[in-house]
Amino acid sequence: RAEDFVIDTEHNSVNGRALKQIVAEVKESNNELAIVEGLEMTDEDRKSLEIRGLQDQNCLNNAVKNGHFEDIYNSAPWNGWFCWAHWIRPGLDGSDSAFILKNRARNLGGISQFLVPNCFREKGKTWQFVFQFTMHDAVTKEPVTTCVAPYTDLDHCPRVLITTVRAGKVDQTSLWYNQEKEWKTNGDFMTIDELFYTDDDNSGDDLDTIYIWIHGGSTAHEIIVDNVDFRQLEITEMPTIFTTDAPTMTAEPTTSPTTYCGSKNFVKNPDAETGTKSKWMSVFGNKLEAVPTGYGGSGYSFKATNRPMWFSGMMQMFEHTCLEVGSKWRFRMKVKLYDQETGAGITTCNPRITAGYLCPFIYFRTTKPKDDGTGDADHYKHIQDLEMDYNPDGWNTFDVVWEISEKIGGPSVKASAIFILGGPPNSVLEVDDVSIEYLEQWETPTATPTGTLAPTPAPTDHCHKNFAGNSIGDFEGGSMHGYFGFGGEMDVVSPGADGSKFAGRLYNRPPLWGFGAFLWVIDHHCVEEHSTWHFSFKARLYDSETGRPITSCSPHTTQGTDHVMDCPYIRLTTRHSNFNGFEDIHDPNMIYDYTGGWTQYSVDYTLPDRLYGPHFEKFWPIITGGPANSTLEFDDLEIRKLNMEESPTVAPSITPMPSGSPTVFCSKNFIRNPDGEFGAPSYWMAWGNNYIGMEEPGFGGVGYALKAFDRTSWNEGITQVISHSCLLPGSTWRFQAKIKLYDQTSMQGISCNPKSTTSFDCPFIRMAVRKYHENVFVSIQDHKMTWDPNGWNTFDVVHTMEEAHSGGHVDWFMPIFVGGPPNSVLLIDDVIIEALEEWETPTASPTSSPAPSASPSSNCNIDLVKNPHFDSGNTDYWNGWGNPIETTSPGWDGTGHALRAYDREQWHRGVGYWMDPSCLAMNSTWHIKFKVRLENQSTGAGITECLPMNELSNYCPMLRLITSKGDDNINFDYYRDTDMVWNPDGWSDFDIKIKLNPENSGPDVDRFFPYFVGGPAGSVLLLDDVSIIQIPEPDEMDMGMDMDFDMDFGEVQGAHQAQPLSKTCMSIGDPHIQVFNGTTFDIHETDVWYVLYERQGVK
Repeated sequence: RAEDFVIDTEHNSVNGRALKQIVAEVKESNNELAIVEGLEMTDEDRKSLEIRGLQDQNCLNNAVKNGHFEDIYNSAPWNGWFCWAHWIRPGLDGSDSAFILKNRARNLGGISQFLVPNCFREKGKTWQFVFQFTMHDAVTKEPVTTCVAPYTDLDHCPRVLITTVRAGKVDQTSLWYNQEKEWKTNGDFMTIDELFYTDDDNSGDDLDTIYIWIHGGSTAHEIIVDNVDFRQLEITEMPTIFTTDAPTMTAEPTTSPTTYCGSKNFVKNPDAETGTKSKWMSVFGNKLEAVPTGYGGSGYSFKATNRPMWFSGMMQMFEHTCLEVGSKWRFRMKVKLYDQETGAGITTCNPRITAGYLCPFIYFRTTKPKDDGTGDADHYKHIQDLEMDYNPDGWNTFDVVWEISEKIGGPSVKASAIFILGGPPNSVLEVDDVSIEYLEQWETPTATPTGTLAPTPAPTDHCHKNFAGNSIGDFEGGSMHGYFGFGGEMDVVSPGADGSKFAGRLYNRPPLWGFGAFLWVIDHHCVEEHSTWHFSFKARLYDSETGRPITSCSPHTTQGTDHVMDCPYIRLTTRHSNFNGFEDIHDPNMIYDYTGGWTQYSVDYTLPDRLYGPHFEKFWPIITGGPANSTLEFDDLEIRKLNMEESPTVAPSITPMPSGSPTVFCSKNFIRNPDGEFGAPSYWMAWGNNYIGMEEPGFGGVGYALKAFDRTSWNEGITQVISHSCLLPGSTWRFQAKIKLYDQTSMQGISCNPKSTTSFDCPFIRMAVRKYHENVFVSIQDHKMTWDPNGWNTFDVVHTMEEAHSGGHVDWFMPIFVGGPPNSVLLIDDVIIEALEEWETPTASPTSSPAPSASPSSNCNIDLVKNPHFDSGNTDYWNGWGNPIETTSPGWDGTGHALRAYDREQWHRGVGYWMDPSCLAMNSTWHIKFKVRLENQSTGAGITECLPMNELSNYCPMLRLITSKGDDNINFDYYRDTDMVWNPDGWSDFDIKIKLNPENSGPDVDRFFPYFVGGPAGSVLLLDDVSIIQIPEPDEMDMGMDMDFDMDFGEVQGAHQAQPLSKTCMSIGDPHIQVFNGTTFDIHETDVWYVLYERQGVK
């Protein structure tokens, strides 16, 4: 409101410079943004006013908003930096809530808040900053003990950074834990309670911005923050040191801009002569301190240690008001580099290499608005002294004159900073006498030092060298020099490949692809359009916990699938024209060593158009690959640009497909390494959680056989991805192999009956095809096989492909060798899978999966459940459904064992059992009963939300019956016991009789899988004494609810009772009725009725 303001009528605009000429007198308790009528304001002026806002002018109040984190649904105005920040309850010291900082990318990970600057514009005031915190290990939750006095190590201790910006000048103040206090190691909260003084550098009428930033500690630490207060002290509260020894105020010069820009060193604290690092900050996690070893043997210098890479060092915010386009600046400093461990000077620095990172250099950064007005963008300039006379054993003079370009400078610059960086990992960077000066025209040299204004093209021989040479690629120097860890950790291990001294090791990597280590010493000036590069290295992959070799790698599968990403490969990252691009470069010809030995990777790769363009500035090949929790070791890395005569005429594709006519291509064995004679399971991979390997001798007493072991289910085995280009509808294929089974513990052969159509105890092939982005499985069994439990057996089946699993839109094709009881070892040898020509097709092909006859092949009037009481203490024949299972003791009657399904994220997770489908006679009747209980996994308390009569709730145990008639006709039916008497603190009896319908019964059913679900997410489901038996039809029946796939993961809504079999028209319920947290209610909405339908094929 205009009457709330006294306006200086000499000015008619509001912006960052003129804000001091407007005096805002806000009425008491008015905390809203005001609009001044009649004042001409541009959009930028309005934005400036909105950022500042108007606040209660009582500066004795807390300047931090939401500092006690009372509102758990609103994070404003806090911002997260390099971390995930969210609320937890309760807070510290008995408060309602606090903020926890997790998944912190580095020690800069924390939270920040921009404060309203009104009260901070007055000089000579004292402010008190207080906040409470605890720090603990992110994994073990143990308190942090590595922060020690004087508590100023940012890698282990918390810090509050207060940043102010006035007229382009940036000032920063660090507040640490008081070194006179004792660091608490018992997990109790601690308090940072420090004073902040407004002076010439951080206050004034032209103060633009002030913000606070709470961060610090390593990436392994989590910080809990609470009760943040920042308020101005009254005179009676002033500490003695301030009232008796107030800092001297120095007025800013009032000279003209030209004289002001050219008459000073823009660097604050340029030589550390105060014995402190004031105004400077460390960069990317290194330690920065002032040490009494200055240039010339006197005074202090800055020392940056614990540097993981070239881009760690020191930085300072820089005044940007004089950064005029075309102006020239002089950058000078004294620098030296030496190894942190040995103290030896760094000899790999060559100042003549443009865009080099092994010598000291300056990164100059400015922030300007984007051209499209969508925000701000940072611009960098790599300033390098190409003429420096480098001395590895002493101080060196860095001296460069550089001209401000339009990209970097100009009136729109909002902030700027200088970074002093460079040198290999683990090198110490010492700096002294830093000077950055604006040069007047008469001071500008006639011949400007080269700097990096016009970099010359890199020499030809330089570009064609191995950029991983000089002990970088073979690690014989015993370090990871030249690499940067991209996610996870890295170090060297011994021995390396082929018995060498060292290899590189990448571990503790995130469970995502593309994380590894990249080589940053490649000169990007060598990269040209369509240039071809050679990448090669040796690698080995193993599980970080068990040390077992990784066997899920399949180098020959489609690019981007899990199995090829589980192999070693290179992810190439480039940047040009402010565009970041990457390409995963796989080696399709790799012979992967599945025994844990070294594998050779080698690819010649031609840069595509999308990865190269104007303003090319980055070429980073990342060595990566392997599944979650895997360790990657690599050695003998070679990266070089190929000469014209070395480059292929046509760049090889990453996943080449065989050429030639289909007829010629299809008449071959599609299996690679069919007999394991490589001595390794190359091209093969495990299917399931088992492992694969080799066993000798193979079939015939010679060579090798392929082995799948540590199998916990019949559905685990061994497979490989083969070409699907010949997988045509109506085509005939032959599947042949030599097969053997034995028990892994006793080593005894295993008997099985190949003629059984319901058992999984014999080996068979489960053909997996992905079509239209859906997985299709077909079981191929040899019912004519003669089985010898103690020897090799011949599997031989001819199978005709159907439209459902062949033809167009097939993504991949995998024959999976499975079958055999749990703990059995499956051996295969001499595998042949081929598409037959018409003349090869037998007149009468063996059937792959014959439908059972109308009369059941076994006695169906007995209990069909094997291991129903779990008294043997194992889970044989049972399977988890999206969660793990185990046995627990005692069982329901206080003795024996029960089955336990845990880590269930949803109600529809549980435990299942594969049944014999030959007994599912048309419209047959079944009696299903079992003992069951539910309990909270965290507390062990019984589940009280189960109300068996509530047919809309998922909180009670239920039976989910899956049946199928072929892979494209799968039925889901749910059955509840609404008469069950529920005991939340003990065992309850689930007992139902059901009659099947034509859709889930009959002689053509090939899958019969009841599984047991129900209960809230996070609950444990316990079963015992399970019985499933076919009975004559009783007078009363429990009916089921048929569910389609779309409802598989949603709430089970609507009535569950099916209609009589003579008429299967059914309602799926009243859609007005909804369930939330166990409460049933009517949503009272219109137009939500579903149409009743009559099932197809039923009259």
